[in-house]
Amino acid sequence: MLLGWSTALAAGPSIGAKGFWFFKINLTLTEEGQDYVDDIVSVVFQYITMLRSAGVQQWIFSECADLSAMEFRFKDKENPQSYVTTLSNYLHNYPVEDILSHCYVMTEFNKELYNSFLDCLQPKYVRLIVINKRFEGTTSSVEPWYGSCYSSIRLDPSLIKSWEQTASCDSLHLPARNDFIPTNFNLCPLPDRPPRRPEMIKDTSLSKVWFKQDDTFRTPKAHIYLALETPAVFQDPRTAVMTKLLVMLLDDELTEFTYNATIAGMSYTMQANSRGIDVKIKGFSEKQSVLLTSIVNKIVTFVPDENRFVVYKEQLLRDFKNFQLEEPYKQVLFYLGLICAERGWTKEQSADA
Repeated sequence: MLLGWSTALAAGPSIGAKGFWFFKINLTLTEEGQDYVDDIVSVVFQYITMLRSAGVQQWIFSECADLSAMEFRFKDKENPQSYVTTLSNYLHNYPVEDILSHCYVMTEFNKELYNSFLDCLQPKYVRLIVINKRFEGTTSSVEPWYGSCYSSIRLDPSLIKSWEQTASCDSLHLPARNDFIPTNFNLCPLPDRPPRRPEMIKDTSLSKVWFKQDDTFRTPKAHIYLALETPAVFQDPRTAVMTKLLVMLLDDELTEFTYNATIAGMSYTMQANSRGIDVKIKGFSEKQSVLLTSIVNKIVTFVPDENRFVVYKEQLLRDFKNFQLEEPYKQVLFYLGLICAERGWTKEQSADA
């Protein structure tokens, strides 16, 4: 069941100081979700309980190892100065022969070690940080460097105990195997005289297709740029905002499906503009057609969920209102683009639409 309490989740290690790290779970909550913080934390610990019950899986380790090896093998070039600086720092902690690959190569499945990490993810060790304008005027301390107002209180022992007693939920489960992981890295042969520019390979009344094979980098990667053009999306502030909302809802609907593709070295963006909607896909090419077909099918058949519409409408209104709090240079760039554009609207006009 979708509760609509959160619009984004990210989790992973974060260094605290030399010798120890935190494991952080960041959630962006909806207006409704802000009323259920304790319940959301309970769901997080239900998932951790499920992980302990299921045990550390060899196949998940193997998938992660394959993905890391693939990323290392086809790693893009970095800025030389920053790359050398990073490698120099690694020399303090890793043997010189491992500094290039230690972040990528996974060779040992150590089940006991992984279980010891899971054992540390318990309610009695949690630090809960809630950031919300609802606390304005009720805080007790002021941070000395930036003047941020905050309060620091101990969690109620009964609340911690309730989190410790959460049982695993039937709707929470391990992910399925990732079918987007590429296995074919062979390169297509180049023509005798590769064209210098993209060439049109299809021209119909509904579409035009250009193609150019990579003859420079020679990696099993590709870029797909799909431009869906229609004047209906940018006739007035209302249609522009509705198109932006449509893209946000499509992204939300595709999140679960496209997550595995992202993990497998592909990425996609969907963006509304004055001409229509742009979809861009990049990464390893073998499974890109599957991702593109699924995205296009979802665009064609999509029926918005009313509850998610309310959630993203609230988020979009907050973004419009918070624009005045952005750094001055960002505001200048926005208004400069607005002045130069043939048609466009201010954030206030968009919020009123």
